Amino acid sequence: MEERRCPVCKSDIYLNPDIVIYISPCFHRMCESCMFRIFSRGQAPCPECGTILRKINYIKPTFEDITVEKECKVRRILLRAFGREEEEFGGDSAKYNDYLEKFEELVFEVLELKNESLVKEKVKKIQEMGQDSILNPTPKVMPGKTKNVLQGRKRQGYGLASEDGNKTQKIGIISDYFDPEELPRIVVEPTKKIYLPKGFLQPNAPGGLSYNTIVSLAISSIGNPNI
Repeated sequence: MEERRCPVCKSDIYLNPDIVIYISPCFHRMCESCMFRIFSRGQAPCPECGTILRKINYIKPTFEDITVEKECKVRRILLRAFGREEEEFGGDSAKYNDYLEKFEELVFEVLELKNESLVKEKVKKIQEMGQDSILNPTPKVMPGKTKNVLQGRKRQGYGLASEDGNKTQKIGIISDYFDPEELPRIVVEPTKKIYLPKGFLQPNAPGGLSYNTIVSLAISSIGNPNI
């Protein structure tokens, strides 16, 4: 009953059968009507603890019990940061059990914190400890971050097509796997003249673009997802 009661307007399921309860990152409840009223002009303090919030920060709870909801959310945050498998300990069951014990101790410690931002600060402090904490996963080499990232991978041609009668030739541009940081180093030289529609190129018009400029922009747009 308490879980279906708004602490702000004191409305509950008996006074308002259609009441919808939301929870904030600081794990305080509020009904939908109060949420729209309080945050109608943007951010505002939480009525319970004063944390500055926005309407978008509120979500519908999965569980009616706010304590269960808070613990599930805390566990999700900690598992994303410190989730480890038994294989990472090389079959050492003692170390794995120590890790599980430390993880549960951290869960109960974090549950005492006031809001989600304090939970993330706690996670950051533990991550800064590196391998001094058994909770931190073993560093892994991420794909695409090695020095020779482009070596040994299958290259596939992507690029612009040039018209030559009934034939269309692809211009090899980049491999199907590439590091965005390596893209500016790739030299692109068309093997044939690129076809441009009539009227598209006006080299003598004021403010017009030259042929080489248009070709360069067209080729550079291939690796730019915003174009």
